[in-house]
Amino acid sequence: MVNFFGRNFEAMTTKFCTHVDEHGLQRCIDFHDHRLMASYICKIIKLNLLNSDIDILQTEFNTLNQSLREIGMKVNSTKTKFMIFVPKHLTVPNHIQIISNNRELEKVNQFKYLGVWLDSALNFQYHLTNVCRNMSHRIHLLSIYKQIFPFKYQKCFTNTLVLSISYYCIIIWAQLAESNTIKIDRLYDKAITNLLPTVKKQCTRYIDRLEKLNWLTFGEYLEVFTLEFLYKNILSNSRTRSYFSSLCTKKPENTEHETRSTNSGNFKVPDMQTTFAAKCYSYNAIQLWNQLPSEIKLTCNFQLFKMRLRAHLLLKRSDEYIYF
Repeated sequence: MVNFFGRNFEAMTTKFCTHVDEHGLQRCIDFHDHRLMASYICKIIKLNLLNSDIDILQTEFNTLNQSLREIGMKVNSTKTKFMIFVPKHLTVPNHIQIISNNRELEKVNQFKYLGVWLDSALNFQYHLTNVCRNMSHRIHLLSIYKQIFPFKYQKCFTNTLVLSISYYCIIIWAQLAESNTIKIDRLYDKAITNLLPTVKKQCTRYIDRLEKLNWLTFGEYLEVFTLEFLYKNILSNSRTRSYFSSLCTKKPENTEHETRSTNSGNFKVPDMQTTFAAKCYSYNAIQLWNQLPSEIKLTCNFQLFKMRLRAHLLLKRSDEYIYF
């Protein structure tokens, strides 16, 4: 799988961001009858990375380049990069070259796209490392200046500067980096100790320390954002419903082994052939959704759904819950 990332395409007026497959570019051309400027265009090709296939990369990029010229766009070769996604056990050939406007494009193993670091193995470990580094740095800065501000402002700064970066785009990357996300829970605990220096003496359990600030564990935040996204973009009448509805198919109301009450509001669980595929958003979101009580799944108001979901997660906590 190959992605071409083109940045800062020259000319035009209206800015947009899109992923372009073999049919997507033509749809963009058909839909927009005026000139456009693309910040990012992603071209996806499936290859076996055999020598005979490597030439396809150059051919596909030339086709993309020509199609862009026809609608008044020009690739900025100095800022355009490409990345090859491969499984961890495969090695990408070093001799792959793509030429654009007589300039060789830079091949990268990591690329920051809309605030999320993508890596060639697509396991988001590089992004997780950056998140932890930024959180640790900000916690340290807050500890230096905490004497200046009262607790109310310290907590506000911690929420906005530390927590916010930990769950930015969480539903995209956290499932794939799940095995190492305990690092973020440790940083949560460090932030709590920074705010409440005596809290560890008062509360020996991590869960109890979280409750002092009304925080959730990182795993609970992942559940919350995953289910809220599903509710807002698939179940409610939002503009994105038609796009995301293809990810989830409603389950029939009754089957031979299930009653209507236990099955109500469930989605059909997709059949995933690999462990990697089972970490995708649609599979995990459906699994979490189907485990919810019916009164939460059938909630008609989003704000009420959020309240019931949070209360449900807090009730699930027990002495065997997440610790480190």
